[in-house]
Amino acid sequence: MRKLSVVEISDLARNTITFRNYKNKLGIGDLGSGGISLDDMQHVDLTSPMRLNALLLILITEGHANVSLDNVPYELSAHSFLFIMPSHITQITYTSPDLRGKLLLADLAFLEECKPETINPSLVNYMRLRKNPHIRLEEAEVGFLDNHIEMLKKKLSEKEHFFQQEIIHITFMALLLEMVNIVLKRKDYIVEKRMTRKEEIVNKFLQQLLRNYQEEHAIGFYADLLCITPQYLSSVLKELTDKTASEWIDEAILSEARVLLKSPKMTVQEVSIQLNFADQSTFGKFFKKHVGMSPSQYKKEVF
Repeated sequence: MRKLSVVEISDLARNTITFRNYKNKLGIGDLGSGGISLDDMQHVDLTSPMRLNALLLILITEGHANVSLDNVPYELSAHSFLFIMPSHITQITYTSPDLRGKLLLADLAFLEECKPETINPSLVNYMRLRKNPHIRLEEAEVGFLDNHIEMLKKKLSEKEHFFQQEIIHITFMALLLEMVNIVLKRKDYIVEKRMTRKEEIVNKFLQQLLRNYQEEHAIGFYADLLCITPQYLSSVLKELTDKTASEWIDEAILSEARVLLKSPKMTVQEVSIQLNFADQSTFGKFFKKHVGMSPSQYKKEVF
């Protein structure tokens, strides 16, 4: 089977759409029978399979649509809500003439900025959402979420606002928390369907990573906790999430490093110590390899 490359939001913007956009990181638009219209844009074509490097949320208010996630079909109708995690192979295979709804795209960099890790991973975990992405909403819940999405959409256009970035982050996180609250109120959703052994490995790894990434950078540490080899851990993660263990660990460290470097109270050396690097030089090489600039340069750009 042909392996699909990961598609960034910026790639979509360049090739198929023009966002009314927050830095090519966040887009909100209207879903209709003719496709997806994201305001000052042309069209998003999701009728061909693609692997998005972004969180994709679809809310159906009228009509019907068929969506395939990793070749698993989902039939959507009014009051359907689809929570699509990054790295799913996504394809919209059918839309009815009367289809109406909302679509939200948020890339990984934007999610890191918002620090959604503050949501307890024991409540809504990665594999649970991957296994059960489709939720049926009550009419009041549809209206409630639709209003929140419209509010966030409005904030995207307020480019003269002195605190636009902060307002967008807060509004997005409020929307995400409301969505999580709706999910958690469903007893049938909280009772997890039995996970496969590989899915359990992914879920346990991500929970341990969240607890330990600042201190522990070695794959072997996490493999030992799960009583498996580092090679098997990486192969399972690659198969189910399209990222290796080292990629997950590096992303967690980089996300925290960016947050810490934005603090005027912390020096580069203090950041390297907090993230448990051997010395500032080692941290600098790691950061530059992944970000393309030194921690000092990054800090200057921020301020």
